[in-house]
Amino acid sequence: MSRILVVDQCVETCQLLSSFLEQVGHQVAVADNAGDALVKLRSGYRPAVILLDLKAPLLNGDQFLKIREKDPTLKSIPVLVTSGSAERKDVSASFRLTDCLARPIGILRLFDMIRNVASNDHCARTIGP
Repeated sequence: MSRILVVDQCVETCQLLSSFLEQVGHQVAVADNAGDALVKLRSGYRPAVILLDLKAPLLNGDQFLKIREKDPTLKSIPVLVTSGSAERKDVSASFRLTDCLARPIGILRLFDMIRNVASNDHCARTIGP
């Protein structure tokens, strides 16, 4: 299956998403903020998709997306934004995002979205740490 990077400050959310995604065969890496996600990505980790919470400490989702847009390597990785606020629609319009998911996240919808994104994956699933 696909590699997925979950970026969320909430430990419980990361654990829950990781557990669900691993049960269906995905390999999951976790970052508790967008800064840590950038470190993983710049060190060569290439997920098929990034699940990004907009509300994060230090470097938030909006800032992460701005940095991503300027980096040709990162720009090619699909991003699914998760957020409980209406702000996700503004962010979706500003950046080329795969989709935005409202919280609480419907796990079946999430699985379908990841499957669709991964089937169109242009990131190498087996390259990198």
